[in-house]
Amino acid sequence: MSDQTQTALVSRAVGGIPVHADIAPSVVFAVLYALLLPNIINNFFIRKPRGWNAIQISTVIFAVERIAWCIIRAVQGAHPEKRTSGGLMNYAQLTVGLGFVGILSEATKLLRCVIVNTTLPEKGASKDRPRLRLWCRIFLTIFELAFMASSIPGGVAGAKYSAARTNQALADKNMRVLNISSGVALGLEMVTIFGCLAAALWVPEVDRKRCLELAGLNLLILPVPIYRLCVLHIRTANVFEPLSPSARAVFYVIHLLPEWLCVCVLLGTNVRERFNTGRWGDYELTDYARNKRLEKAKQDADLERVNQPV
Repeated sequence: MSDQTQTALVSRAVGGIPVHADIAPSVVFAVLYALLLPNIINNFFIRKPRGWNAIQISTVIFAVERIAWCIIRAVQGAHPEKRTSGGLMNYAQLTVGLGFVGILSEATKLLRCVIVNTTLPEKGASKDRPRLRLWCRIFLTIFELAFMASSIPGGVAGAKYSAARTNQALADKNMRVLNISSGVALGLEMVTIFGCLAAALWVPEVDRKRCLELAGLNLLILPVPIYRLCVLHIRTANVFEPLSPSARAVFYVIHLLPEWLCVCVLLGTNVRERFNTGRWGDYELTDYARNKRLEKAKQDADLERVNQPV
């Protein structure tokens, strides 16, 4: 599709179609993400206590994917004939629009662990708070699912970016959907920041430092959806027209740099230990499995007491 003459005004590609000037910054970001890999391996599999947990799997995948994405941009910048690939065009717009949403979703899962831990005596709470635990889990489960209202429309629109170049109706629809996707992400991010601050102020025995860290993480990536909302309305009759040097610099500094900094924070430290996530994070909605574990632990303790020599 991309080798056909463009007949529709489409939303300008976020970051632009790569040209020669994109080679250097793309290589720099590929190297920056690659430098995180040794620390990820050390935190997850070598150092003790182990740092791996299920919550961070999506961020690890994102970091590896960003390396591939940056390499593709560098190759396209060096080889003009590869810039016309409709598949790569769609892939680039899809992944650049969804990466930061995954980071926001991970922050929400970490906030859930921080709050739920304050209700569990086995996690250090002074008393059991089943009612707070239940409502927290219900609300945050719904909130986590709400991110799909950003990722699904953004993914669909990104996957049709190349096709929209010859279909004005599709181009108009894609632009609206992309704006909705970024707008929803921005709204959810603002709610997350407020939720982190509210938890720090009002949740009993909460680790306020961790709540403020998560609020800061969301503030750090806040420029990304704002930037997208500012540029997605810009239409172009030629997607291969290169960005101006200033527009290109703004893309790398405002969009890519905050993402990399957030990934550094999430993968550069032992998040499992700092946020007390355990291996899987908090994924249960009811106390059924927890009650089973406590019952078994009590039975094991009673059996051990009986078997102790007098």
